[in-house]
Amino acid sequence: MNSNRYLTTGEFAKLTGVTKHTLFYYDKIQLFSPDIKAENGYRFYSLEQLEAFDVIQILRELNMPLEEIKTYMNSRSPHHLLELFQKESQLIDKQIKKLTHMKNWIEKKRCHIDTLLQTNIEKVSVVHESEKYMIQSESTLDDERVWAEKIGELFNYCEENGVKSLDPIGYRQNTTDIQNGVFHRYRIFYELLDEKPKKIPYQIKPEGDYLVAYHRGHWKTMGNTYKKMLSFAKDNSLSLGDYFYEDCIFDSLTFQKEEDYITRLTCQIL
Repeated sequence: MNSNRYLTTGEFAKLTGVTKHTLFYYDKIQLFSPDIKAENGYRFYSLEQLEAFDVIQILRELNMPLEEIKTYMNSRSPHHLLELFQKESQLIDKQIKKLTHMKNWIEKKRCHIDTLLQTNIEKVSVVHESEKYMIQSESTLDDERVWAEKIGELFNYCEENGVKSLDPIGYRQNTTDIQNGVFHRYRIFYELLDEKPKKIPYQIKPEGDYLVAYHRGHWKTMGNTYKKMLSFAKDNSLSLGDYFYEDCIFDSLTFQKEEDYITRLTCQIL
């Protein structure tokens, strides 16, 4: 054996930037084995194997499963490589789409936090809002377990149809219920969207002026904030629309205790 043409496991691992354990594992699964396995247990890799190993490293950087890499390495050809790159390109496009959604979500959360930190959340106000779109789910019972099931169904429905909201689940309540002191009759749950969905039914939260208030605390104490909004509307002779909307701005992502959560309550002014 020409020692100038061969590398020990440690030397090969150092040159390729992997651990010896990785090389042992690749040999075990028959993905990449040393050219020479001596009777004394020593392993030696040829310099020519560096190029083949570089191919494996490139494919690993594309997050290709080891079993697929093994299949390719055993049947390398230009045609096979084109097929492989086409498949990987599609996977990368999906990853880019996912990362873009994550970035948009982060930016929207950051904007919410910046805005809310500069907002007097004790004050009831009137704000003009743009049109939004809602994918809805409906419950017929006042039962938290049923609500959770319906919300889960809504998540699954949206995911199956490729709809991703940047906001948490929202809740719509009838204005007549709120005016009659019924603050927890949750029947409609929704995903709020800035863009109109193309393939599935949706409802519209119309553009217009909205009565806006912020509730800090547990959802079961929401009635206190609703009463403030109704008083404000009465004092200012405001005619309210058919629905109130509850959108949680600060939730478990922001605070440890539900008593610190902040929910934005809105109702269109007619």
